[in-house]
Amino acid sequence: MIISHLSNHDFIAIQIGDIIITSAYATPSYDITPILHRIADVSNYGGGRGLIIAGDFNASHKHWFAKYIDKRGEELLATLLQYNLDTINDCDIPTYDTIRANRRLTSYIDLTIASSTIINHIRNWRVVDDVNMSDHRAIVFDIVNKPNLITVSSTTRWNTTNVDWESWANSIQQGLDDHNLTRSYIDTITAPDDIDYTVACITTCIKSSCDQHFSRYAQCRRRKTPWYNDEELVDLVRQQKSTYRKMRRCFNQSRWISLNNEYQRQRTAYRTRLDILRAAQLKRDIFGQNDQDHYQRVCRMLKGQDILPARTFINCDSPGSTVQNLVDDLFPSDHQETDTPHQAAVRLSIHDWISRHSGINSSYEPVSPIELLNSIQRVKNDKSPGMDNLSPIICKKFIAHHLDIMVAIINCCLRLSYVPYLWKISVVRIIPKPGRESYDKSGSYRPIGLLSILAKVLETIMANRVRKFMQNNCPLSTKQFGFMKKRSTEHALVKLMDNVESNIQNKYHVALVSMDIKGAFNHAWPPGLIKRLIGMNLPEYLIKMITNYNDDRRIVTTFGGVTRVKETNCGTVQGSVLGPLFWNIIVDDLLQRDHGPNVHVQAYADDIVAVVADKSTNGLAESISSLISVTKSWCDQNKLKLAADKTSVVVMTRKLKPPTIPPIIVDNNAIALSDKMKILGIIVDKKMDYRPHVHYIIDKSTRIFRQILGMARSKYGLGCKVIRQLVQSIIAPILMYGSAVFFGAMKFKSIQDDIRRFQRPIAQLACKSYRTAAFISTTAITDIMPFNLQIIERAYINLAKIRRRYWINNELAVPVDTPDESEIDPGPGPMILTGDATVVPEYHVFTKSTLTNRGIGCCVFILGGQTIIDTLVFRMPTYCSLLQADHFCVLKAIEWIIENWPYQHSVYVINNNLGALAHLMKKDKNNLANMAKDIIRTCPHNVAIIWKKTDRSDNIYRNCKRVAKRAANSNRPFDYSMAPMATVKKKEHCDILAEWDKMYRLNKFGTTIKQICSTVGEARKFAPYANFWLSQTLTGHGQFGAHLKRFGFINDPSCPCGNPNQSVVHMINDCRLANRLRADFNDAKRRATNHDERTRITATFFEQLAMMVDMHRSNLHRQIINDTHD
Repeated sequence: MIISHLSNHDFIAIQIGDIIITSAYATPSYDITPILHRIADVSNYGGGRGLIIAGDFNASHKHWFAKYIDKRGEELLATLLQYNLDTINDCDIPTYDTIRANRRLTSYIDLTIASSTIINHIRNWRVVDDVNMSDHRAIVFDIVNKPNLITVSSTTRWNTTNVDWESWANSIQQGLDDHNLTRSYIDTITAPDDIDYTVACITTCIKSSCDQHFSRYAQCRRRKTPWYNDEELVDLVRQQKSTYRKMRRCFNQSRWISLNNEYQRQRTAYRTRLDILRAAQLKRDIFGQNDQDHYQRVCRMLKGQDILPARTFINCDSPGSTVQNLVDDLFPSDHQETDTPHQAAVRLSIHDWISRHSGINSSYEPVSPIELLNSIQRVKNDKSPGMDNLSPIICKKFIAHHLDIMVAIINCCLRLSYVPYLWKISVVRIIPKPGRESYDKSGSYRPIGLLSILAKVLETIMANRVRKFMQNNCPLSTKQFGFMKKRSTEHALVKLMDNVESNIQNKYHVALVSMDIKGAFNHAWPPGLIKRLIGMNLPEYLIKMITNYNDDRRIVTTFGGVTRVKETNCGTVQGSVLGPLFWNIIVDDLLQRDHGPNVHVQAYADDIVAVVADKSTNGLAESISSLISVTKSWCDQNKLKLAADKTSVVVMTRKLKPPTIPPIIVDNNAIALSDKMKILGIIVDKKMDYRPHVHYIIDKSTRIFRQILGMARSKYGLGCKVIRQLVQSIIAPILMYGSAVFFGAMKFKSIQDDIRRFQRPIAQLACKSYRTAAFISTTAITDIMPFNLQIIERAYINLAKIRRRYWINNELAVPVDTPDESEIDPGPGPMILTGDATVVPEYHVFTKSTLTNRGIGCCVFILGGQTIIDTLVFRMPTYCSLLQADHFCVLKAIEWIIENWPYQHSVYVINNNLGALAHLMKKDKNNLANMAKDIIRTCPHNVAIIWKKTDRSDNIYRNCKRVAKRAANSNRPFDYSMAPMATVKKKEHCDILAEWDKMYRLNKFGTTIKQICSTVGEARKFAPYANFWLSQTLTGHGQFGAHLKRFGFINDPSCPCGNPNQSVVHMINDCRLANRLRADFNDAKRRATNHDERTRITATFFEQLAMMVDMHRSNLHRQIINDTHD
């Protein structure tokens, strides 16, 4: 049935059942506004029915894979977001493809748009090539009755909630007794077969006990949404049903109106509560209990949104041959017959070494219970188990209840230099690499191995011992940034680009060289690794154990319903603990070499990049050729392959006339120069202005925003709080990654405009404003800072953290206190008591710090009873923190005790800063501040660090505070002057907020919100209450007469009260129709007890004003739009 009042010659709407389907055409030479009005009309008419709009809109936007953004595309996207619509176009295949004048013309102007009620029922959207009706290609898709449920098999088998762990542990003990497995028996094992049998028996006992005490998960389970168990929400549902039943039985008109008002109130309360619960659940899903593992949680949320079906590869005739081809390529075998003479000699020397050092180890270092517990605690509870299906929580409980058994097994493995067979089997998941053009080759997939959690515990112990030995004897090169503590990709990028800038300033010709090792992790050669370990004089038992670890491994993988098992003797296990360390040891040989005075080589895992500089262009070309030749020779020695086709060279210069570089020849093959290259996710162009990278991250963020909208729409809804959380937790980090390198691009006006065009529809969606609302208004209402300012803020913070230096007010450069790479040995630390000490020994130390306008004063009283034996006084600048000051006092007190009271029986160091002591008690000691690490390392066993509640009547406290305050106000030189990262973040945030406020005040748009909120800070306070009605009042874009007159919807902007101009300011301050609302608002505001309550009341008042105007206009906005079309 054609819906005639919504149709015209460019827009046809029909209804089939509960689905409305429209066809639209927007003439490119005319304004697109009439079509946008038609979309608004059909959306309002459809209500909750499914809506599909297909048409040629002649509008370009990166949201639907166009190469650029035009004005029509901006307006169309804003309209779609305003009416909760989205495009289904989910691939970058052109929908328009033709040839004219020997030129191929393509575009993405044909869109398929759907409403939120039907978009999850649409599947298999695709462009068809074999149907030729016009220059526009045919588009087909399927509409299913029910959305397809994504089913992903898991290695997690048992539900571990509400479990009686004691009964579970007793069942395991009974099984161990049945097999006569005791610590004394395990200590006498001398054969590898016996340890294999022991591990198999223990695994069987654990699994049997789990089957007895745990419930099993369904293989493909679907979890219920957690918020529907909320008691308040359930009660609201019950009230709505009760009121609705009363309405159906009611025949009294006045009573029915009263019930209807009550029902609408309950509906509003239900939606409000549901939005709150959804936003809270989204926050838990993204951040968990803290901000750690944020990226992994986001990836887990997005996982399964686009499941890629398995397909038969090129040159394969069946699924079985496809899987076999995939396994052979991803897990190659090390064939001895392919060895070069050098490789054969390496293999023979290792075989001879193993033969000479065979037998049981007598000089191994046994594992202690504390070391074992620290190793298992580092395994996160959300890690996937291996083939034994034992989740981390199960393994942790087993070790906690049977610590002696597990210690004996690990020591037996170390004594025999043997890794049990069951712990060498890995379940491999084949993961498609994102952004590939085709997925019919093995190179488009990445294998991820799932190992047994108990195997990972053994690997962790081995890795810790290898790292500890290397740190003390032969540390890895500082040019390796991958899998290294306190080093990140941004550290690598800043180091690289600093080197480039330094050489350019010294008038050198500079080139960036990126070298790609083909399948580095999959082709890592174990004999080369063992040779390196022998050369480093690693302990004998560890070398033998690593040799056994790499031997006789198995992988099990399922792809497309076909399972394959293969023995592997090459490569490192991706997903293992030891794999990254092994690769770093292998590639360290290349990084430690001297490549020349003007050649800097660094790596992040297997990504190797170099900066080559020379005074002459000929010398530059020769140095590049030599570097690539040396790297290729190193690869050949280690049975690796340098991908020559992926080796890239970019000559870095900002000159208008770049220098001419002679051809770069390697093995008689010329390497072409490039204008840009991608390094660790950052596109570096030859001019180093990073404009290509900004365009790349905007395109990437647009694609991901489309994906998260689909995920959030079905699971969390698209409430204002949900959208804001998604933007700040997913989109913003993507844009800000690597900002320490490319933030200089934010100075370009064109880049600022591109970022504004990308952010504007997002901000409008986050506050539910009209598409005409100004960018400066919507970003302030949602408290989403312009992304270009966020990038600058994050860049300065990261640069301070990486370079460990920060400029205070652009005048004073101060060192920054960031945690170093040092580690603390596992074991009992100092005694720290946070309960108020009731008994204090005769000899004790009292520490106190205080902050004034001139600095931080620190005082340490050395006390014998009530007598002050000695006094230590220190001073720190105001940019330091009291946490640093208290740690500094405690550290100096410990140093004094070690020097003066080395044999004292017991000494208390007393401090009244509970936060400072809580920091010392963190579980992960390696994430402590540097001074906290020093305290833990140096604190002797006779010293206890005690918290004591402040007692202002205590003379010792008053005297100590007075001395500290006197030191803070003195002219004494600073004893410690490193700025904490908290100060850097606070200072940068204040500066960037000031810049945002300046942008807000000087922008020519957003006049209405500036009349209400003179600063951006005043507008940001409304962010927690942002919604459709509040946004209308704050932006002025709604049913107000001034807005309708401005955009041509009415001719008379007067207010029903008689005022000639119905503006927002008039409604707030003068309109007689709002007198009652205004009086109630002023009365409620006077009774408010805090600032947040007054803000909430103000927001409610603004919402009611917008509702009242809409009621008086009787939705005049929409009615006049309909009239203007006819």
